[in-house]
Amino acid sequence: MKDHSRLTPRWIATLFAAALVATGVAHAKDPGKSAAAAAESTRSVAAAAEKIDQLLAADWQRNNVKPNPPATDEQFVRRIYLDVAGRIPSYDEITRFLDSKESNKRAKLIDQLLASEGYVSNFYNYWADVLRVKTRMPGGRTGMPYEDWIKESLRTDKHYDDFVREMITAEGSMYDNGATGYYIRDSGMPLDNLSNTVRIFLGTQIGCAQCHDHPFDKWTQYEFYQMAAFTNGVRTRQKPSEKFDPRKFRDELAKSDLDNRGKQFLLNLTRTNSYGVAENAYLSTKLPDNYKYDDAKPSSVVKPATIFGKNVTVKRGDSLREAFADWMTAKDNPRFAMVIANRLWDRAFGVGVLPSVDDIRDETVAVNPELMTYLTGLIKDYDFDMKAYLRVVFNTQAYQREASPTEIREGEVYRFPGPLLRRMSAAQVWDSVLTLVMPDPDDRHQVLKAGAYGLAQIDISDKTTEELFAMARDISKRDPREMRRKMMMEAMRDNAPDPKYRGYSFDMMRASELESPARPGHFLREFGQSDRELIDGSNDDPAVTQVLTLMNGPVDELLLGSRSMLRQNMESAASPEQRVRIAFLSILGRNPSGTDIRMADKQIEQNGKTAYTDLVWALVNTREFLFVQ
Repeated sequence: MKDHSRLTPRWIATLFAAALVATGVAHAKDPGKSAAAAAESTRSVAAAAEKIDQLLAADWQRNNVKPNPPATDEQFVRRIYLDVAGRIPSYDEITRFLDSKESNKRAKLIDQLLASEGYVSNFYNYWADVLRVKTRMPGGRTGMPYEDWIKESLRTDKHYDDFVREMITAEGSMYDNGATGYYIRDSGMPLDNLSNTVRIFLGTQIGCAQCHDHPFDKWTQYEFYQMAAFTNGVRTRQKPSEKFDPRKFRDELAKSDLDNRGKQFLLNLTRTNSYGVAENAYLSTKLPDNYKYDDAKPSSVVKPATIFGKNVTVKRGDSLREAFADWMTAKDNPRFAMVIANRLWDRAFGVGVLPSVDDIRDETVAVNPELMTYLTGLIKDYDFDMKAYLRVVFNTQAYQREASPTEIREGEVYRFPGPLLRRMSAAQVWDSVLTLVMPDPDDRHQVLKAGAYGLAQIDISDKTTEELFAMARDISKRDPREMRRKMMMEAMRDNAPDPKYRGYSFDMMRASELESPARPGHFLREFGQSDRELIDGSNDDPAVTQVLTLMNGPVDELLLGSRSMLRQNMESAASPEQRVRIAFLSILGRNPSGTDIRMADKQIEQNGKTAYTDLVWALVNTREFLFVQ
């Protein structure tokens, strides 16, 4: 935004009113062999970015739209850190970028951030929201292996078609194959899972057709069940083995002389071991008993068929899910590539080229059809490499323009004169506070989580009842307080190998490393983190509790505590003016204006050192901190 629109804090006298206003608002493709490498050589990042800018410029001319001015380095560096790494840059990171004289420093920073652990954390938060990932799944199951699989997929730059394919075709235990979490998340609800699959990956909402012909789209109930036939054979409960039958074991457990603690241990163990994904290719899919339409009889068998694009021929005994995944992720699927191209554009600009990321219909028209066609072709050319695609988008002149402080109302068209001004997500606010407080927050990982599901990884299918009872008796003999203490000591040793993390609580982890979703009342939930019940269920709605959390919650104590990087940087400054500059750059990502300096000097003269505390408190409570410019 322009200088005159910057929100300079008016210090303590007007801060509460300003803050209230503020809230108003595993396997990756071989890069040496993939088509992405060939595409890079013939269609360079610069050329692809230039083509996008040309398509936008032509649309602006046709519609009499004036593009926003180019973003300053201050605006760009804060924005790109938030959009790629999910947090604001640290003081060292922002000063290093602003002091650089390299002509290509923006492109180099984009590459650096896309290769960083911050990218993994940020885009994990996005996909966890879309896929409704939970650390604690229904029925006492843990979702941690699923979480870890998503992160590793992002870390290894697994291409999007492989990412989706591995979830759709996943088999086995979640502890052996984290991708099975996609089905286990919806255990016992195969029809709902299919509806979510089509909505997320094909941008098409067919859920209403599960019970009746779609009232607002062309899909029929019969077509819904044809699609459901591809995945309806998925089962998420493990079959009894020769040695271990969970039902018989529970009966024996009830009659045993084990104490309650031992019994509970074995119940938890059998429950977590009873889930896994398998496909019954011979299981037929039938219409509901109350089916009321003339095209078929109630309870009749439905053969699998696709709702658009090429139909799929499946021979008896073949994997229906393999055929389904082949069809869905194919480059000639009319919606698969288009949907992810639009999703990622929406992530960068705050709004998609298509009006919705997951409700596309035959009559849906893109804001800029030529641009949507080009973006769809681009991600295909890059072989569904999301990083390669994002690299082009972030290198466009359009992305690197000032943000538009515009609210897009329903029915209005946004033609991308620059990104939209957006409020940070809950995870971005939390992770940005951590960036102000602790060193290298991207590098601190919650290895305690791995230990937390260590017992659940015990494969009990080959163990006899006597062996399991012996394990339970051993657990019962241990002092629970000593077990917790030992686990915490091991976690402290594993989590803090570097002295730089000593003194920071376990809760001071990036949002991607905490329990997901966070407990009710946690900072993340107060700022709109999803409860992971609905697809993309997070929100950026304002609330008075958010103001109170920033003003009176633990944030103030964290920012000004002895371990705070912000405080240490300010205390090491050589002059009062330098301290003020550090505060502005660290919190707002910009140097203070002349007016800011004069107001700060006045406060320092009147209140001495306490003025610096007031300064930090005031800046964190402004709109400028909470928004992505």
